[in-house]
Amino acid sequence: MRFLKTWLRFLVSVQLLPALESGEETLVGGQAVLEGVMMRSPHAWAIACRKPSGEISTHSEPLERLSEKHKWMGWPIVRGVITLGHAMTLGFRALRFSANVALDETPANDKGKKLEVSGWMAAINIIFSVGFFIFMYKFLPLLAATELAREGFEIEVIDLRTVKPLDTDTVLASVARTGRLLAVGESFPWGGVTAEVIARVASAGFHLLDAAPARINAKDTPIPYHPNLWSTHRPNAKMIAERVRKLLRE
Repeated sequence: MRFLKTWLRFLVSVQLLPALESGEETLVGGQAVLEGVMMRSPHAWAIACRKPSGEISTHSEPLERLSEKHKWMGWPIVRGVITLGHAMTLGFRALRFSANVALDETPANDKGKKLEVSGWMAAINIIFSVGFFIFMYKFLPLLAATELAREGFEIEVIDLRTVKPLDTDTVLASVARTGRLLAVGESFPWGGVTAEVIARVASAGFHLLDAAPARINAKDTPIPYHPNLWSTHRPNAKMIAERVRKLLRE
């Protein structure tokens, strides 16, 4: 009975029951959290996490559309910025909730206070993650290009801002100048962005290539957690530089 009540509460929170009754489309999305998942609909959000003991901890709240409360938040461009900020705020709250659930059974200290993830601790973690992301995707290829520049090679680095739409014209213009293409990405090789880039260049700019296009991706294996294994799993500056040298000799 408790299981049925939990599921009923979840369905009501994400507004699936009204959709089934009226046939109206309901948009539902979510994100993974620690030992759980967060789901949201236009007017509600809910989160369910598993405690170390195996018990499921849930939390749900109604969600008000900011554009309905403040009309100016529905303006073009402003709406996108507000929506992104709101989604990031909910994701931050969901991750913090799941982390505190995971720490719920941690023994209290001498003062009787349990360990919790504070706001400043989570903020520092997010800042570090964003900084690491920028370093990996922007400066790692530049490090490889700088190393090759010392050897007399001139390398063009294109940092794609988006993958959909994909700036194919910029990529083709670079291939026209260099005659080479090396696509680098941290995703798995099968069906990734690097494969799409190479496919577009081969289709629209095959005559521009002086050598077969190449790509570097993460290894097609489960992502390891040990730092030493992870450093060999994903592309790095040394790996990129070696592949560029091989590509230039072809």
